[in-house]
Amino acid sequence: MAGTHTDITARKLAEAALQVAEQKYRALFEHLNDAIFIAEIESGTLIDMNEQALKLMGYSRTELLGQHHTQLHPPAKQEEYRSLFKRHAEGSADSVLEIDIIRKNGSIVPTLVKAGVLTIAGKRCLVGIFHDITLRKRLEIALKQERDLIAAILE
Repeated sequence: MAGTHTDITARKLAEAALQVAEQKYRALFEHLNDAIFIAEIESGTLIDMNEQALKLMGYSRTELLGQHHTQLHPPAKQEEYRSLFKRHAEGSADSVLEIDIIRKNGSIVPTLVKAGVLTIAGKRCLVGIFHDITLRKRLEIALKQERDLIAAILE
């Protein structure tokens, strides 16, 4: 009877370290205060999103996975945002932009989005971080109304 013995301790340690790193990444990804969407650049389909994205949109993960990224936006702006997606993928779009998204219930949400290109599992992807600016927009409107009122009083 003959046999060989291979020490796999290093491999097991590496696998454990990789699992810990994945758990850290997933926890960070899921618990950020901003919505994150990841879409494949070639197809434009959504391949992942965090819990905040689901809350912001009002959809479940299964409803959004595999959808085209334009489904996040109001129908009247989908072509504009399709072009913007392409410019982000090429690296020629501004780093932070104001865009609208549309929730499942049809309401429009103004957001600031920052997007960047990453390679995930060998595929080029666009990662977008969306920050809801609804409150800021309301305050801007209220401030403008106040300024207009003060200007009218002074006249």
